[in-house]
Amino acid sequence: MLMPALTSPEVQRLRALHALDLHDREPDPVLDSLAALAAAVAGCPIGAVTLVDQHQIWFAAHTGGRPAPLPREQGFCELTIDSTDLVEIRDTAIDARCANPAGHAAERAAHAAVERAAGGQAADPAHPSRPRFYAGIALRLGGHAVGALCVLAHEPRALDAAARQRLRQIARTASLHLHELQRLRELELSERRLLDFACASGDSLFECDAKLELTWGGYGNVGSHGVMLATGDSLAAEPLLDVFGEPRGDGLTLGAMLDGGGAFRQLRFLRGGRYVELSAIALPTPDGRLRGWRGVAHDCTATVEAARASRAQEQVLREAETRNRLRAELLSRVSHELRTPLSAMSGFVELMRKDPVDAPAPRHRPWLDQIASAARHLGRIVDDLLGLSRLHLRPESEPRAPMPLEPVLRRCLDLARVEAERHGATLLPPELDAGARVLANDRAVAQVVINLLSNAIRFNRAGGTVRLSLTRAAGACTIEVADDGPGIAPALRPRLFQPFDRLGAEHGTVAGTGLGLVIARGLVEAMNGALDLVWPDGGGTVARITLPAAA
Repeated sequence: MLMPALTSPEVQRLRALHALDLHDREPDPVLDSLAALAAAVAGCPIGAVTLVDQHQIWFAAHTGGRPAPLPREQGFCELTIDSTDLVEIRDTAIDARCANPAGHAAERAAHAAVERAAGGQAADPAHPSRPRFYAGIALRLGGHAVGALCVLAHEPRALDAAARQRLRQIARTASLHLHELQRLRELELSERRLLDFACASGDSLFECDAKLELTWGGYGNVGSHGVMLATGDSLAAEPLLDVFGEPRGDGLTLGAMLDGGGAFRQLRFLRGGRYVELSAIALPTPDGRLRGWRGVAHDCTATVEAARASRAQEQVLREAETRNRLRAELLSRVSHELRTPLSAMSGFVELMRKDPVDAPAPRHRPWLDQIASAARHLGRIVDDLLGLSRLHLRPESEPRAPMPLEPVLRRCLDLARVEAERHGATLLPPELDAGARVLANDRAVAQVVINLLSNAIRFNRAGGTVRLSLTRAAGACTIEVADDGPGIAPALRPRLFQPFDRLGAEHGTVAGTGLGLVIARGLVEAMNGALDLVWPDGGGTVARITLPAAA
C-alpha cells in the first residue's frame, strides 16, 4: 500500500523527533520518574512517555518497563498529538473516538504484558475491556508534538480538575526535559563533528591550564604519526623554533613567551621527532584572570622540511646568480681590455701594408694577412663575449615596443646576400606576412635573424638554399630560417646552446666562436619569446623564433 505524502508540518515534526535521538538508548531516569509521577497523580496503574514516529509509537518511559513499539495507527497517542490540550477517554468501550474496539488491541496487549512482568494483576491482555481509561497530553518540542505523556487504567474513570492540571504541569516538565535532551544531542553532535574535523585535518585538539599543563588533549590525530599531545603533558619548557625548525634567536620557551597570557598562533616546537605548531585562544576566569588556553596542535613537519628545502634551493640560486654575475663581469672586463690591443694590432698591420716608404717584403705579406685574420677572429670573439656579458648583467636592458616585422626581415635578407653569394648559397624568395607586428626590440630581432641566416648559409651544402618565412597565429608571430644542408647529428643536438661548443665545427673551415646561438636565444627570451631548432624528416635545419604579437 502506498503511504500518503508527508505534509510540511509532519516533516518538521519528524525532524524535531529524530534530533532527540532517544531510540535504542538506555532508559532516561527523568522520563521514567515523570511517567511514574503522572500515574500516581492520576491514580492509574500505568504511566508512560511515548514518542510518535512516522510509522510507530515507541516508549521512552513506562512504569512497568519499555514495551515493544506499536504501529502508529493502533495507539491512543495518535489522538493526543493532534490535540492542543489533554485528551481524556473515560471509557474506551463506549467513547466514539474508540468506535473500533479492536483498533487498539495491540496497545492494550502491550500495556498488559508490561504490567504482568512488573507483578500486576492484569487480566488476559487480549480482553477487550482493558485498558478502559486513557488520558494523555502532547509533548512539544519547538512547537511540534513529538509524543505524549499518558496514563491508563483497567476500569473506566474520570479525572478531576486538579489531576488534569497536575498532568499538564508534568507534561510541561517533560517537554522542557525533551528540550534539554535536544540541546544535549546538538552538543554531542557538535563535539563529534569537531573531533571528526580534527581527525580529518590531521590536527589534535587540546586544553591547558595557566601553567601550560594539558588538562584535556590528544583528541584528534596529528598526521600519520599519532597523537603527540596527551592529558598531563607540560608544554612550558618547550624551546620555540622558527619556520625552519631551528631555535629562535631570542631563545624563548613556550612558557616564557606566554607569560603575559593572550591568544597565540603558529608557535612551533619539537615533540617526539616531529615538529608541532600550536594555535590557541586564552580562557579567562569570571574575574578576568587567565585560566588557560584552548586550541589546536598541527603536525607541521612537512611544512618545516619544505621551508628548509626552499631555503637551500634559494641559496643555490643565489650562489649561481653570483657566479654568473662575476663571470659576466669578468667577460666584460677582459673583452674591453682585449679590444684596445686588437685595434692597435689591426691598425699597425694596415699601416705596414700601406707604408709607401718602407713597404713590407713580398715574403712578409702572407704573415701580415695571417695577423690581420687572427685579429679579426679575436675581434669577433670579443664582440660575442661583450654581447654575452650584457645578457647576463642586463637581460632586459633592450627596450621593447610594438613593431612591424616585415621591414626588419627584408633588411636582414639584404645584408645576407653578399655572404650567400660568397658561399654559393641561394636565398629563396621570402614568405612574409606583411601585417605581422610584435612587441620586441628591432635591433635585437635583426641581430638574431642575421645570425641565423649566417649559420644557414655557412653550414649549408654546396649550392644549398635558404628560405626566410614569417607567419602569425594565436597571439604570436613565428619567424623561420630553413636550409637544406646536412643538419646536426642527433648525438650532438643536446649540446646546442652551450657556450663555446661548436659541435665539432672548430675542426672545419667555417669560422665561429660557439656563442652565436647562445646570444641569439638570450636576446629572444629577453623579449618573452622562444628560439628552437628542429630537423625535418627530409633533411636540413629549421631555426624557429616565436615572439608575442603586439596588441
